[in-house]
Amino acid sequence: MSYSLVVVLIVIAVVVVLAVFTRNALLAGFLIGTFALVGNGVCAWRISSDQPPAVITVNFLWLIFGGAFGWFIGILLSPYADEKPQFKAWGTALSTFLSGYVVSKFGDPLANFITTGKPSELMMGRALVFGNTFLLCMLIVLVTRLYWSKPAGNPPPAKNQNAAPVSVR
Repeated sequence: MSYSLVVVLIVIAVVVVLAVFTRNALLAGFLIGTFALVGNGVCAWRISSDQPPAVITVNFLWLIFGGAFGWFIGILLSPYADEKPQFKAWGTALSTFLSGYVVSKFGDPLANFITTGKPSELMMGRALVFGNTFLLCMLIVLVTRLYWSKPAGNPPPAKNQNAAPVSVR
């Protein structure tokens, strides 16, 4: 068994123990997300460690772009009450951008994939680093805005009056 696998298993065990004993799933989720983001950074470096520094830099730029874009989408998906009118306009502009410009930029890599039958390892690595970071940052922002932090003017969501009380022993 490799050293890195042992470290991963130990970190997962610590997170699970924290979640169980503190009964704080939000904390456990953030710890797992942080661990996954660090892992994405390691992967961004490792997928091209034998390449020139410029290639490694581009991988980290994909990582940063995925995180920033995920952050942006997470905020758009969880507007506070006073932000909803503004976010509707942003959502329209974003969907127009995605349907036109971004989709057209996938033409060359998609044509390469269709003609050769397989994507390059570097392209797949960058896509996975971007996608993982995008999803992690989107989920972290979404959960934080929906369940953890509320602005001063917005009360927390109303409790369900019909739900049966839960006792924890």
